[in-house]
Amino acid sequence: MTSVYQKRTILPVALLLAGSLLAGCANNLDLEPRGDTPENGWDRFWTLGNWKQRPKPYENQVERIDMQYKVGFAPGNAELNQNDLGMLHAFLRENQVSGTDVISIDGPSTVTEGRTSLTTARIAKVMEELRRAGLQVAVASADSASQSMSSDELLLTVSRHIVLSPDCDTDDPEVGDRPAYLWTCATTSNLGAMVVNPQDLAQGRTPGPAEAEPAASAVQRYRKGEITPLIDVSTGNI
Repeated sequence: MTSVYQKRTILPVALLLAGSLLAGCANNLDLEPRGDTPENGWDRFWTLGNWKQRPKPYENQVERIDMQYKVGFAPGNAELNQNDLGMLHAFLRENQVSGTDVISIDGPSTVTEGRTSLTTARIAKVMEELRRAGLQVAVASADSASQSMSSDELLLTVSRHIVLSPDCDTDDPEVGDRPAYLWTCATTSNLGAMVVNPQDLAQGRTPGPAEAEPAASAVQRYRKGEITPLIDVSTGNI
């Protein structure tokens, strides 16, 4: 009987201890340091501050947008007339198409025969015009998606990645008496504004092979004892 009584009294004692610990963690105005000195001000800050977990660092969001333009041709003709050529370049200027954009050309095709020789010649003509403007373009695969196109049109698709930077003018999501800091927001926003190709923020590039000649010449100089000395730069008298 004694052992049973002891087991039943453990629970109230544990609850009493837990309540005491929670009360000690809460803000207690009786513990507020008094006085007008800077030290007491900091003591009040650390004692009464409503501390929370630091928020997640800000990040740039990369979004892809697609712009499409239909290039028209005269029936049976693979050459672009001046009017259609001018409209094509107007589309490129108005949308500020640059070398960082991904451009593809699609043309009508059939399930059995694919693209005709006329469509292939038209695609080659548009590719030549775009490359003359300093743009890189690829040909879309002749799949079923292009079967509904007009026989005298090509579909030009420009895919562009844009950066959506965080808004640093918003209030700090943290509440309480802690300082209002927008952690990493300015640095992250500046990176999004400076990057040349926003796609690099979504997925990095695979570095190309390093040049072997500079590395080999450095090894040869080392073996011959022809080591270039460091530049002797004086910082002046202190």
